[in-house]
Amino acid sequence: MKTAIFYITENGKKLSNKISENIECTVFGKEDLKDIDIHFYKYDNIIFIMAMGIVVRKIAKLIKSKKTDPAVIVCDEKGSFAISLLSGHIGGANEFAKKIADITGGIPVITTATDVNNKIAFDVFAKENDLYIKNIENMKYVSGDIVDGKNVGLFSDIDIKGEIPSYVLNNTECESNVFITPLKKDIGKRDVLLIPKKYILGIGCKRDTPFLNIKNAVYDFLSDIDVMSLKAVVSIDLKKDEKGILEFCESVGKEFKTFKAEELLNVEGDFTTSDFVLKTTGVSNVCERSIKAYNSSATIIKHKTIYKGITLALGEIDASCTF
Repeated sequence: MKTAIFYITENGKKLSNKISENIECTVFGKEDLKDIDIHFYKYDNIIFIMAMGIVVRKIAKLIKSKKTDPAVIVCDEKGSFAISLLSGHIGGANEFAKKIADITGGIPVITTATDVNNKIAFDVFAKENDLYIKNIENMKYVSGDIVDGKNVGLFSDIDIKGEIPSYVLNNTECESNVFITPLKKDIGKRDVLLIPKKYILGIGCKRDTPFLNIKNAVYDFLSDIDVMSLKAVVSIDLKKDEKGILEFCESVGKEFKTFKAEELLNVEGDFTTSDFVLKTTGVSNVCERSIKAYNSSATIIKHKTIYKGITLALGEIDASCTF
């Protein structure tokens, strides 16, 4: 996590130094503030030691989405308060404000309704359990109902651990509901869809296979599985610079991990074999072996499937969530 601090006064500089002695960060002075649009999305956390009005005017035009905005904390120059201003839940600003307040000896200021009312925030729940929020715009309905004292429904296709809050009704439909599933699903206009990352996609392809060909093949191969349920895309290191695969992974925000032929050869298991692939790569199977190389506990649920110039396989890993 990359952190930046901006200050404009000498007292602000002193507080910046105090914070920087306790956490790894980059400190910027008053002159750097004019270039905030350059720095804003380079950092996960940004601390402003100045009046909140200045901060609001400086970053207003830069704010895009709670999915992508950095966590923004505002401190007065004495460190009396650490205010969570932006991305309190998904960005982690609420927890970060508490951490900064511990350093400065101040008070963390948290204003998100679920936190104030000591209720579960499902966007935080999603972050803590590595769940992708498919339709974050609907989170306001679920959170609003919880804060207003209403029940919300919960339907999950993966194991749930821990104690479910009394106002979250398991397998009971309410006005607003949360669905946890790796499958494509139509939901109501007040519902939230959370996607667990429980699949690994193994891939191989001919050199210079176009991005669109790869995308179409993957979506067809996954069928009713949501592409956001992929934990990673894996292959042999001969494909580490394959443009089409890299573009696909970037388009869906997935890690692309490759392995040396020697690593794949050492993977144990029964795999589909190909003399052509063996001659080309030194390994008789790339897509299935890559899955097991990434996670030895993975189960191959879709074996090697051939599209035009593309081979795909799918592995499944255990997934659960905890309250």
